[in-house]
Amino acid sequence: EVDLKWNDRIKDFSYYINTNISYSKNKIIYQDEVEPNEPYMWRTGHEVGARFGYLAQGFYNEADFDADGNVRADLPQPQGKKYPGDIKFADLNGDNIIDNDDQTKIGNPKRPAYTFGLNLGGGYKSFFASMNWTGVAQCDIEMANAYKRPFYEGQVLYQYMADGRWTPETAATAIYPRLSIASSTNQETSSVWLKDASYVKLKNLTIGYNITQQKILKAIGASKLTVQFTGYNLLTFDKLKVFDPEGELTRDTNTYPIMKIFSLGVNVTF
Repeated sequence: EVDLKWNDRIKDFSYYINTNISYSKNKIIYQDEVEPNEPYMWRTGHEVGARFGYLAQGFYNEADFDADGNVRADLPQPQGKKYPGDIKFADLNGDNIIDNDDQTKIGNPKRPAYTFGLNLGGGYKSFFASMNWTGVAQCDIEMANAYKRPFYEGQVLYQYMADGRWTPETAATAIYPRLSIASSTNQETSSVWLKDASYVKLKNLTIGYNITQQKILKAIGASKLTVQFTGYNLLTFDKLKVFDPEGELTRDTNTYPIMKIFSLGVNVTF
């Protein structure tokens, strides 16, 4: 962890800069797990909370099926019936069958490896301002429930899923599988639903003014009067774009979302 601070004053202007960055890494040395069928399935040796699932290789297209509508015999055989637009999983052990033995580490834990922050502040005569930036990197989040299943429990269809879905016309550019309520395989944990949860946020911003005019202070019987605006969670720069990467909306669709908060206050000292 590195923490750096700087304070300075130039005539009536004073300012400070505080910045920090930390890196943490862990590894499972031993846990009581049943020996898997394939070496790449071991959790031991990986980080706590590392993401395991299927490695996606795009989506099935019409050319992947025979005349009877089944996946061609020369391709790895998936579990259950497949259709064009379903997710195609990698056959990692080369046995020509897609099953649980083809699951491996596909991403990082939700807990970030890198955490950093930046605090800036300053004042000029009676004006003052401060801001706090935070960020994380090398972490992933799995989209789940309503975020990867169309009309999950009767809920709405999200715009990003409709725009990025597979169709014969979008086969070359599709990000998500075909829209289907019945297909459970498309909702299996896979690299399709694992997203980079890194972000940079303007967490707090405060701008204020200290009223020092004695005439005003005496009129209200105060020794100090400050007016300030404060904003919380104002800006977020991330790759996810669907919901706040700092939240846990993928695990519980009823979780209260992280909100932007604006407040205007007056502090009076008598």
